[in-house]
Amino acid sequence: MNVAIGSSGAAVIVVSSDTHVGPLLRDMRQYCPKRSLSAFDDYVRENDAYLAAMTLNNPERYVEIEPGKRQRLATIRNLRTEGDHDIGARHRDMNFDGVAADVMFHGHINDQPIPFTSLGDPKDPTTFKNRTPDSPELEALGRHIYNQWLADFCSVEPERHAGLAQIPIWDVEASVMEIEWAAEAGLRGINFPVQQSWFPMYSKPHWEPLWASAAANKMPLVTHIGSSGDTDYSGPAGRAVNLVEMGTFFGLRALPWMLLAGVFERHPELRVAITEVPGIWWPSYLARLDSAYRYSLDSAQGKLPALAELCPKPPSEYCQSNLFVGASFMSHAEAKDAWRGGYSTNYMWGSDYPHPEGTFQYPDDWDETPVTRLAQRFTFAGIPEKPTRDMLGMNALRFYGFDVEKLRAVAERINAPTIEELGTPIVEPPEGPPNCAFRQRGMWD
Repeated sequence: MNVAIGSSGAAVIVVSSDTHVGPLLRDMRQYCPKRSLSAFDDYVRENDAYLAAMTLNNPERYVEIEPGKRQRLATIRNLRTEGDHDIGARHRDMNFDGVAADVMFHGHINDQPIPFTSLGDPKDPTTFKNRTPDSPELEALGRHIYNQWLADFCSVEPERHAGLAQIPIWDVEASVMEIEWAAEAGLRGINFPVQQSWFPMYSKPHWEPLWASAAANKMPLVTHIGSSGDTDYSGPAGRAVNLVEMGTFFGLRALPWMLLAGVFERHPELRVAITEVPGIWWPSYLARLDSAYRYSLDSAQGKLPALAELCPKPPSEYCQSNLFVGASFMSHAEAKDAWRGGYSTNYMWGSDYPHPEGTFQYPDDWDETPVTRLAQRFTFAGIPEKPTRDMLGMNALRFYGFDVEKLRAVAERINAPTIEELGTPIVEPPEGPPNCAFRQRGMWD
């Protein structure tokens, strides 16, 4: 007998709004045009030398896993999965966790870059850096090569995947062409870089063709905070400063420029998601936006009637209709505040697969209880059914255009969690590496 979606006995459709892929450079070579193969092979050698220099310059972050091969210390356990580039391994991991569908960003723990990306200074421990392109044409080609690989990767059980296209953000016309290609190829969104110092602010008319194309093609703009500004985070304080700045500073920096410049007033179908900004920030941030807006409309420094023409409604109203949050490794405090604060329809749970701070932990025994399932119980026990279903999957399902009936069948097949299971509390986090889903106080506890 079929069980209705709203029944507590029905499997919960879980969509992870934050997962990562890392295609191997050698696997992307087949998508490179013949005229650029020599440049591609040169880049592979350059990247090998860059990674070797990274391990020498930042020895405290690496460990030798076999003779002559070193890897970042924090990633060792989850390096055992090949779900970064092998779709079969990825589906095995998703099924184990009870995840019906995922949203894919680039940036796996295997340190494989998008072809031709400018690599930067290996003394900076940040693996992927946002830099002015050394070769804009080659970097644009590299993004298209990656998008071709990603579209093929997502074509296996396509109802389960939302791949996010990479665009050559420094070239709006080329970006629009890439958005149109990606939408036709079956990708479901755009990896939207945080505001960088080397291109125009997102309030400028320069970006209008990009906003229009994203809205017309129903391709949401999705920012991940791992892509913070081009800042030197080396030194003992660098890691902690990076965690502070890339969240509610860099991660959210595009929003006020877009909101107050009237982007969502002109393009009401445009959707934006901000992923992996942990902590309870939505109520206070929207209040700050509205406060600045009201003050600027009629302040002691003079009125700004042009602002009211661009942005006739308070910014919070556009946030409620156009902004969603990929709340990676969501804590119980965050889930409870979203429910009680009335914004649970804008929040989307994420596993951050396979990053070590996320909920997926490669098992020593495939019969053991997945850490993801324990983390979900810790987060959602005591939360009513509707906001639980919304945050765990239904919001992402609507945002990215997944097919509810197809994912419902997947959820039943993979033995996804039920509301009854999710309502069973977890008092203590499981043994093993620290996991951000079990934090109880600040952003990264």
